[in-house]
Amino acid sequence: MTTVTLADVRNALAGTDPNQSNAGKIRAALGRGSNQTIQRYLEVLRAEAVAPVPEAEHQGPPPAPADALRAIWVAAYTAARAEVLARTDRLAAERDAAHGRIESLSRDVDALAIDLDEALAHEQAAQAAAQAAQAAAAGHQAELVRVRAELAQVQAQAAHAEQLAEAGRAALRAEMAHLLDQVSELKAALYHQRQA
Repeated sequence: MTTVTLADVRNALAGTDPNQSNAGKIRAALGRGSNQTIQRYLEVLRAEAVAPVPEAEHQGPPPAPADALRAIWVAAYTAARAEVLARTDRLAAERDAAHGRIESLSRDVDALAIDLDEALAHEQAAQAAAQAAQAAAAGHQAELVRVRAELAQVQAQAAHAEQLAEAGRAALRAEMAHLLDQVSELKAALYHQRQA
């Protein structure tokens, strides 16, 4: 489906007052587009239809057009959203890698624990090989301690990565809120300039 543009809405009005129409009528005339998009363009056309009060003397640059403000907002939003998605994907990949490492180490711990149990059972069953079995058990115990220590380290790294992810999401939410505030201020300034 073709995207509805500002020009489409303007043509559908055919020179009529945009205040005398609505998104439903325009959509029925065009046969496409969402009511939200059409309503946004209607608001732009209604703002353009308001005749500015003549100024005794022009001071400073003319007010920014609504289309320019919308382009700035779309560009800022797109850039912020792309950054959010990139950071989210990167952090998700790091988290998944840490989880995979934890699962692998957990399996190693289970395997080493089984080996240790078997070594101890053989020690009880074969008195003649008691010293060899005890040495093997000691070796397994040391390996078990090492793997458990590594597992604890990986778990700490995973928790740290999750904290970084949350901090990144909070920072991005703050950036998005800041951008929204800036756009609101620009819209308010444009409105006041047109009402002046």
